[in-house]
Amino acid sequence: MRQRFADEEAKAIAKDLVRNYPTHGFVIDRQEAKRVGKVEDRPTPVGLQIGTASKEVDALLDWFYLNLGKIWAIGKLEPV
Repeated sequence: MRQRFADEEAKAIAKDLVRNYPTHGFVIDRQEAKRVGKVEDRPTPVGLQIGTASKEVDALLDWFYLNLGKIWAIGKLEPV
């Protein structure tokens, strides 16, 4: 993280991730990522840097999230 953030910011992000998220596998969405890393004397959090996704990818991820409990796969998955 120190390649992208100042020392104080990197420490704040690391501390926030360790203290406030239950597991390494916890999913942090885009809105949550913007709120990570609280620095004492700063009114807003540092926030993680987020890449932009295409509208198609966003739509696919939204569909996948909404249908997560309905999707079943058995066997090897192969790209098409």
